[in-house]
Amino acid sequence: MALVLRPLSIGEMLDRTFSLYRNHFKLFAGLMVLPQLVIFAMSFGVVLIPVLVASAGGSSSSAAVIGMIGVLIYFPVLLVVNLIAYAMAQGATVYAVSQVYLERSTTISASYAFVRGRFWSVLFVAVLTSLAVGFGFLAFIIGALFAALFCSLAVPVTVLEGRDAIESIKRSFNLVKDDLGRIFLIMFVFVCIQYAISWAIAIPAVALATLLPSHGQAPLWINGLMYFGNFVSGCLVSPLLYIALSIAYYDERVRKEAFDMQFMMAAIDRNAMAGAAMAASPMVPPSV
Repeated sequence: MALVLRPLSIGEMLDRTFSLYRNHFKLFAGLMVLPQLVIFAMSFGVVLIPVLVASAGGSSSSAAVIGMIGVLIYFPVLLVVNLIAYAMAQGATVYAVSQVYLERSTTISASYAFVRGRFWSVLFVAVLTSLAVGFGFLAFIIGALFAALFCSLAVPVTVLEGRDAIESIKRSFNLVKDDLGRIFLIMFVFVCIQYAISWAIAIPAVALATLLPSHGQAPLWINGLMYFGNFVSGCLVSPLLYIALSIAYYDERVRKEAFDMQFMMAAIDRNAMAGAAMAASPMVPPSV
């Protein structure tokens, strides 16, 4: 059924988010699998490094120091890879939402192929957003919250309008500045859902760790189970937040720029051009 472009209430935006996700579950969950696998593998490396160092032999004190140094060296690599994975996942999801939302077809590979053409712009937006949130934490948590809200539509702007990172963040600011409460509620709902699912899987692992005899370090499989909880919640719930922010992008454009009228007029023009092309084409007699 066609989705009518018009201003939406928060309830309607949440309903459309769940409807799009439910009707195209394979597409949106599939978009998350590869990035979440990369994040799972890289995150598990933080636990694996001390284990590998300890298994190599040597005194426990030197192994602990070497393991700590290894984790410190590994951590920046982890941050960079995770940032790239999140940026590509959100960019691909935004593109997929735009196609589905405007009644066009797409696939997982087509979504990633489109975002690859804007890789550096999307990544730069993710870097600037992360820095803004990080500096916001230095200026108290409320600063990080406002930074996240003002930059929340920057990736949809970059992917769908082809703007550079700075222009995308400026445009995101202008789109959301009058509707911060709506954006906050949308982000809050889906972040809470993701943490709930993640902890629902991780808590049994923590409980098992407390019951098993301790030898100074939790078994590797318990840490793996906790990271697996993040992987599952990332695959299943992350698309919901990205879909909701994509819908919010269209909603803000409808409210502030009459995007619904622009889209309708563009559709009329396309239909008129198609009709004119058919009328101008010569009649081809049927083959005998």
